[in-house]
Amino acid sequence: MSRDWLFEYAVAGVKAAADSLASLLGAEPATRAPVCDKIDMSALPDKVFPENTGSIAVFADLVGAIQGEAGIAFRRGEADALVRALVPDADVEAFDTSAQSAMSEVGNIALSSAAGAIAELIGGVVIPSVPRLGANLSDVLLVDEICGDLGRMPVYVAEAEVNTPGNPLQLTFVWIPGD
Repeated sequence: MSRDWLFEYAVAGVKAAADSLASLLGAEPATRAPVCDKIDMSALPDKVFPENTGSIAVFADLVGAIQGEAGIAFRRGEADALVRALVPDADVEAFDTSAQSAMSEVGNIALSSAAGAIAELIGGVVIPSVPRLGANLSDVLLVDEICGDLGRMPVYVAEAEVNTPGNPLQLTFVWIPGD
């Protein structure tokens, strides 16, 4: 599979995820084009879960015409604002079960949209698994248990914005292609 297609999948995934979140929030995707980089798996923890800001991420396995791992991540403050917008009585400070459920569903919606966009590009069906929510890489990506070769796979990280009232919502989409 060519490198250009893998970048294309990540960009299509982040655009679809941003569009679905914009629709969910009654907002508009930002007009700025998504940015996509290819990184090594070893750089993924610092890229998605920087120690100084904290993050919340939702990952899922993708199966079908193309396989791999996909995830969406938000800096903690943005995740808290997103949960408050959807479930005003959720306790984001303790990140209670209502907040966890809301964030898991946001990830499910965004990753399902991303899987659909990738499927459209490849001309097949791509289905996400049940989402995994976490605040660190070991919570969301079970590298050793899922696939021993996953640690050697390239990682595509794409970023986009959603124009929400006040500050734009920055989302990070992670695409780890399978074999």
